[in-house]
Amino acid sequence: MWQFLSIENFSGDLGSFSCGETQDEKGLNDFLKLSARKFHGEGTSSVYLMVDKLFPSDVVGYFTLSNSLIPSNEVPDPFKEWISFDIPSVLIGKFALCKAYQGKKSEDGIKISQILATEAYRRILGQYNAKTIGFNSVRVDTQPSNQKALTFWTKQGFIPFRKTKRFLFLPVSHLSKYFE
Repeated sequence: MWQFLSIENFSGDLGSFSCGETQDEKGLNDFLKLSARKFHGEGTSSVYLMVDKLFPSDVVGYFTLSNSLIPSNEVPDPFKEWISFDIPSVLIGKFALCKAYQGKKSEDGIKISQILATEAYRRILGQYNAKTIGFNSVRVDTQPSNQKALTFWTKQGFIPFRKTKRFLFLPVSHLSKYFE
């Protein structure tokens, strides 16, 4: 039912995408409509779209992946003992689901937001297993006003940084549970 593709392979309309009307949501809408193709083309981030196979010209959701670091002084306590340097990571920088699909489940009962997150995890694990770049964690930064996003990612198992609690961390090894 779902198809995932790089933004460079999408010829549909990005202008109709809307994940909501709050300031944070408008920022996600504007990024997709105005900046995503440029960021992807310049290599700043990879932009992936989720479309419904029945309506392939409409974007259901999207996420971006790019390289990042987790400062060693922000590493959560359970991991601090084996880390003495900044941790190379993959950043899920943008993550948005069209308002019409928020809170909805697919035909097989899985939340559509979880399907989108699992696709991001699949791509991250693919890079990790291919050893094309070195990293061992995933990072997500949420906006201070977006408690819904913070809750979503902590339910996914992400752990807040030691000081900046809206920034989250997850070892790549924890992603495998989504593919068992």
